[in-house]
Amino acid sequence: MINIYSENGKLQELENEVKLVVKKFRDVKGMWVEIGTVLYKHGHVEHARRLLQQGLSAQRNKNG
Repeated sequence: MINIYSENGKLQELENEVKLVVKKFRDVKGMWVEIGTVLYKHGHVEHARRLLQQGLSAQRNKNG
């Protein structure tokens, strides 16, 4: 769904879906990279950057 929302410029739906996925799959390392990649591919560079920083912080907190 994230890919579809991103492709179609549905930013509010995209934001809601990202929040849902991040909440549900916070501990899945690959999820952060996949979502960041989709956002980056569709031109949402700043959003991707913020999300990947959030993922790094989440992983550090989990492991540290």
